[in-house]
Amino acid sequence: MAGSLGIRKVSLTIAWPGYEHAEWTLCLDLFTPSGPLTRGQLAVQIANAFSGYVLKMSGQTPSQNAASWRLACGGTGTSFERLVLTAFWNFVKNIFLFQIRLDTLQESHV
Repeated sequence: MAGSLGIRKVSLTIAWPGYEHAEWTLCLDLFTPSGPLTRGQLAVQIANAFSGYVLKMSGQTPSQNAASWRLACGGTGTSFERLVLTAFWNFVKNIFLFQIRLDTLQESHV
């Protein structure tokens, strides 16, 4: 994966609508002592980053024009459990993009 590009670490930045004032950036290691991460291991790191972000932002109010994007740990808003990592790819050189989708099926079961 990224090892063939010579990349050992990447910065993961999460910018959620309504929370632009609270951008979240973490450094992710792409290697373990035994070698490069698998895609599954990287997905776990991304999920952990999102979990921490949602936990922190759930105590903050989103901007007024983005109330529908509110993050929450239970209650009203988008919870971590409704986020699904659907894609992760190398966009160009050392820039990677990931795609998160909202699981709308869970709305009907809540």
